[in-house]
Amino acid sequence: IVIGEGEETFSLVCQKVDQYNSVKGIAYRSINKIIINNPMPRIENLDKLPFPDYTDIPLSQYIQYEDKSLPGLWKRSYLSATRGCKFNCTYCYSSPFWNRTITCRTAENVIQEIKYNKKKYEIERYFFYDDNLLDWLHLKEFCNKCLETNIQWSCSARIEQLDSSIIKMMSKGGCKEIGSGLESGSKRILKKINKNWLSLLTPDEVGEKIVMCSDNGIVLRTHFMLGFPWETQHDINKTVNLAVYLRDKHSLKDINFFVVRPFSGTVLSNELAKSGYISKLERNHYGKSWLIKDWLWESNKQVAAKLMRFNDLPEVSVNPHIDILSIRQLIRNAYKIFFNKNINNISELLWNGIIWK
Repeated sequence: IVIGEGEETFSLVCQKVDQYNSVKGIAYRSINKIIINNPMPRIENLDKLPFPDYTDIPLSQYIQYEDKSLPGLWKRSYLSATRGCKFNCTYCYSSPFWNRTITCRTAENVIQEIKYNKKKYEIERYFFYDDNLLDWLHLKEFCNKCLETNIQWSCSARIEQLDSSIIKMMSKGGCKEIGSGLESGSKRILKKINKNWLSLLTPDEVGEKIVMCSDNGIVLRTHFMLGFPWETQHDINKTVNLAVYLRDKHSLKDINFFVVRPFSGTVLSNELAKSGYISKLERNHYGKSWLIKDWLWESNKQVAAKLMRFNDLPEVSVNPHIDILSIRQLIRNAYKIFFNKNINNISELLWNGIIWK
């Protein structure tokens, strides 16, 4: 197993097939013993890494998917300008994986990859897979250089870091879409997951950022998570009501609802392990993929598209009050509420068909 960054480690694995004991950054089995070698140091100069080679990959099959029922930048490939995140959200793998340190590529290096991909593969749309692109030291330079390339791109960003000057800069550089995780509408839950944006911003201030993005040709999509271990029905109601409020008062166009998942090594996963709940999940259904294809009988095309896009993720309920089938129904109900403005009794529809123990 390669642990951490893979480029240098896996290259050594390929070269030293019979000398695994000398390769840093791996774990392996020797007869009946598991051996974990010393870690490989972080790659400080990301510019020295070669660009991904897609020659033997049917790239068009990966980027042709487009669902016009959802707003967004489709037919896109992927880029990464940074590795790591300075924040410490309790549910996120990034903090334990990168130890809250960030390494960056230069703007010129990223531009060269874009030009290379455009010439060889005719790719003109990208999604930056970075945890938070606003922490890229060279973002301003990149946006200026993008004026020469005529590309379109999307990214993820912390809502509290967005302001009018950054939004305008990103828009001029070709940004068409920003995803931002609000996660919950409950102050209590936000404090427990160490992402308390509600202590810095009001919902209306978030709404102002949504409008600013829209005025500059950018779709701001918010992400929410449902099913935290400590969540009550009241907490979940607050989250869905916040989404509806942002839709109705500030013209929020798109949203994602995700099931909470316990990534190994996170604070959340460690807390669940201490309580003994993780072992219970593993015995029952941890890691199974959804196979129910519940979008097939959904009449709302936007809801169906959301359910289909996220159907294959291995999901599990870490909330002791609700099982995996009910939380899937909860996600479905939340989407139906958001994409239907004619619903009056939000709470009634949200909990329709849900078993809360």
